[in-house]
Amino acid sequence: PSTARPGELAFALAGAAAVLLVVGVGASRHELWRDEMDAWLAARVAPSPLALLHAIRYGGHPVSWYLLLWPLTRWPGAPWAMQALSVALAGASAFVVLRLAPGPRWLRLLCVLGYFPLYEYGVLARNYALSVLGLAALAWATTRRRERPLTLGAVAAAAAFTTPHGLFLVVAVLAVLGGELAL
Repeated sequence: PSTARPGELAFALAGAAAVLLVVGVGASRHELWRDEMDAWLAARVAPSPLALLHAIRYGGHPVSWYLLLWPLTRWPGAPWAMQALSVALAGASAFVVLRLAPGPRWLRLLCVLGYFPLYEYGVLARNYALSVLGLAALAWATTRRRERPLTLGAVAAAAAFTTPHGLFLVVAVLAVLGGELAL
């Protein structure tokens, strides 16, 4: 596994720092779009998390992103906080992939330095970076499914509540793992 190789922690930290720098600069120059502000405004006008759940019931996206935004609308209360959260999630996702994914360093680095991880999942303040983080953690948890089945279940549930795509991928992973048990 990648965690047993020497220098992997330093490599993952340096790569995540590079992602944070690039995504942070991009986010600082990005004007929020309507779909990004829609999530922020839904969280801002809700007086409580339960009211937020009621307000987004027809939105089509799971609740994790909205529940993370809700306290940010109270403090500091400015939309840049949503962008900072998105940047932090992109950095965390990069760290998890660089630290825990198998394969050579150059391949792991290419995975986190592509257009989608940097721009679509990092600069744009949407729930996709949260989904990438959850799915990367799920990939790690599947390697320890026999020793820690409850961890696998908790990570799968958390990843399923990030995006509709995350839910579909979690169902597919759990179907494969269920098929493995059936054999």
